[in-house]
Amino acid sequence: MKFQKLTSDSIPEIAGFYTMRGNKTCESSVLDEYLWKDLYHVEYCVWESRALLSQMQFSGERYAGMPLCRAEDLPEAFAAMEYYMEEELGLPFAVDLADEESLRILRLPEDRYHISEDEDSRDYLYNRQALLELKGEGLSDKRNRIRQFLRKYGSRYTYTQIRENNWKDVWEFLKQWLDIHGDCDETLAAEIDGIYNILRHMERLPLRSGVIYVDGEVEAFSMGCYNPRERMAVISVEKANPDIHGMYQFINQQFLLHGFPEALIVNREDDLGDSGIREAKLSYEPIGFAKKYRIRKKYGVNML
Repeated sequence: MKFQKLTSDSIPEIAGFYTMRGNKTCESSVLDEYLWKDLYHVEYCVWESRALLSQMQFSGERYAGMPLCRAEDLPEAFAAMEYYMEEELGLPFAVDLADEESLRILRLPEDRYHISEDEDSRDYLYNRQALLELKGEGLSDKRNRIRQFLRKYGSRYTYTQIRENNWKDVWEFLKQWLDIHGDCDETLAAEIDGIYNILRHMERLPLRSGVIYVDGEVEAFSMGCYNPRERMAVISVEKANPDIHGMYQFINQQFLLHGFPEALIVNREDDLGDSGIREAKLSYEPIGFAKKYRIRKKYGVNML
């Protein structure tokens, strides 16, 4: 096997693998993988034209992603990745961010593999129509914020997509947003770099986007990707001016309205174990979660 770094040039070759089988996690989006490729040092290999294999490294640990392929090819692809890590790299076999459907297909024996849920990585799933309408007492505050935004800015805003003629406007806004945000840790710095890469190479990516201008200035934008197999919108990026009341709620609603008219469900990704993000995502009343798991090979004394 020959692994190579994930670049924008890779996208045409690999994009089709992401929806070959059922998968409701954000890892079913090539855009999300591309966004975080540098933080996790993502490398990929197309195996026998049947599967996309990947390996990543984070915090000193190397691990594999779950192979992306048809359900019937998954057992062989999984075994091929296991062999590569053990025999060619000389490393213990480890998989992160494995989706539930893949585990159902593989039925890995408990005496050979330890499987544990990574609760901080589970993705939040929502009904698209519910996010558009925001009905019910629990969502009344978000409805009110949008009404207040429209009362003040209803004649002053415009909604459009990110295109070649305005992506630099988005980038300038993002730099201002970062100044307001303050501290920039490793994860946020990697996200900013990833967004910049997307903006520069968006013509090669299956990108859906939305931008809101207020008085001619960008005040919010969002990026995502569509999974047609699941009829699912995956929202990878959402940034708004926190000083404009209702701006986050409005871009959330408008991006789904204009960017994903065919979607039934919405994946708004994980909370990274952050209590504030968790509270915000729960406040939108998810219909469920796309759970993810860690897989670790069990080794005896005489094994690797």
